Amino acid sequence: MSELKCADLVVGKKESRLDSLREMWEAYCDPDNDDNYTKDGECLNEFGLSFDYVEPNTWEDQPDGYWRYQLSYGGPSDEFRFHDDGRIEYRYHDWYDGAGRDLMGDEYKFMEELAENFFGLTHKQKWEQEW
Repeated sequence: MSELKCADLVVGKKESRLDSLREMWEAYCDPDNDDNYTKDGECLNEFGLSFDYVEPNTWEDQPDGYWRYQLSYGGPSDEFRFHDDGRIEYRYHDWYDGAGRDLMGDEYKFMEELAENFFGLTHKQKWEQEW
């Protein structure tokens, strides 16, 4: 039996993270929810490890910069990347393996809303492209 690779897992992991983030975002935006916690005890203010900018050429074969919303680290790790060109990507990594998927449609719109309204992040270039 072969072990699953990140490419086999990335879509399911992305969907799970987006479901959790949507639930936390709804709790955060609910004016009747004073503490911003979901019914499962999660809170957007306490979720994720960091939100930082990764400069171009920080990593090999990474000519462009991006904002990173890092959710976990180690093996495995995952993050959303808000690229300078307006693209939003989910990345899932495990030891010596990694895979990513660009967000499209409703997934893109949701993470764009979260980036703008929670992180205060906007991209000049994204307004010049159709997603």
